[in-house]
Amino acid sequence: MIFLVTIFTAVALVSSKSTYLIDFYIVVACTNRLVRRVLDWMDGVFDPTPISSLLPILIGVMALAAAWTKRQRLPKSYRTGLYLILLGFAYATAVGLVNGPRAIYGLFEYLCPVGIAFYALLFVSNRQTVHRWIKTTIFCAVGVAVYGVFQWVFMPPWDAAWIEWSRMWTSMGHPEPFKTSICSTLDSRGPFAWFMAGSIIFMVASPKIPAYAKFPAIILAGLTIVLSTVRSAWGIVAVGVVVFSLLRGRQGWKKSVIGVLVLVAGLAILKDQMPESERLAARMETMVDVTSDGSFQGRVRIAQHGVWAVLTRPAGFGMGSNGLITSKTTEGGSVVMDNGLLEIMVTLGLPGIVLVGGGLYQILRRAVELLRKTDSALLSIGLAQLASGIAACAFSNWFTLAYAAIMLAPLGGSIGLHCLAEDRRKREFRLQEVSPA
Repeated sequence: MIFLVTIFTAVALVSSKSTYLIDFYIVVACTNRLVRRVLDWMDGVFDPTPISSLLPILIGVMALAAAWTKRQRLPKSYRTGLYLILLGFAYATAVGLVNGPRAIYGLFEYLCPVGIAFYALLFVSNRQTVHRWIKTTIFCAVGVAVYGVFQWVFMPPWDAAWIEWSRMWTSMGHPEPFKTSICSTLDSRGPFAWFMAGSIIFMVASPKIPAYAKFPAIILAGLTIVLSTVRSAWGIVAVGVVVFSLLRGRQGWKKSVIGVLVLVAGLAILKDQMPESERLAARMETMVDVTSDGSFQGRVRIAQHGVWAVLTRPAGFGMGSNGLITSKTTEGGSVVMDNGLLEIMVTLGLPGIVLVGGGLYQILRRAVELLRKTDSALLSIGLAQLASGIAACAFSNWFTLAYAAIMLAPLGGSIGLHCLAEDRRKREFRLQEVSPA
């Protein structure tokens, strides 16, 4: 019933080309895994492949279908970029069909963020709409963070049951209050921490959130990253904040420095007040000597095989092959951790990399040109989020995570605003040409 209601709501929003589809997507992406855990707990049965996990992906694909019908409205560079990206995905899907239905699921994962970004680009109406999307993300992030703290302190039975049933205790720890690395309402602690990191970038950069609300939210989000024990999230925050500052100049640096100081001061104050503070601090301190860390060493080993895997099989493994990647590109006995860049390379193959890379180049080249002309704050925020997402690919395939589409929506929307302004100027020029002297 929940699945059908969600799909019908999404269909209604897509049919009316409503910008609230983006807000709806954000809420669904932030809550559907928690709903699934509660329902499994009530039924007393763990479903490893729940249909509810498809909801964000299906909404993203519907958004892409709606955007495709209006593709002729796109400026040539963006339209060409979209065509090249989709051709790259089509190639990887054709190669991956040997993997069975997983190829279609893999394709939909890649299409989801593309669909949300281009839907935002084509159907944005004004600047307030993009600011609303950012506010919705921040409000949802605060809710997710509050639940994350609740999860850490009380460990609700539905979360405890899910951790045990799914064997997530191997990475999160056994479900005990103050002992478990949290994932809040998301599917695992990595995507949760990265979502919090992206939200901090929004909190720091957004001009529409007052300081009295922004600063507590930054501290809360930072606290939950600590509780997740995902150190890579801090790198994502750093990349996003630095890129935003570089793009915005003095104003950007001022916002970033204040935001970082508030975050550091808040966490320093909370450090001595928290249970298990020594264990959490020790985990964070391993960032200082990351080269001796097992996770880092595992990623280095798998990355060393990445280029070789692409060169020895330039056609790639295709969509749906990511579960096969470690067995095909690493030697037995090594510690293997996620590497999103490697996954993208071996999935798309050299032809797919060229096509998708060419499409992204077409889009980003035009976006950077717009930024130089307009000095847009929203466009700077969007590009900073994209840069942080690319950095996150060192740890996981950011572009197939449900929350990636949330972070890309403002980028699409800010580009769309400039397209609207350009169309408006062209119409005014034509009217001046045909009007009598």
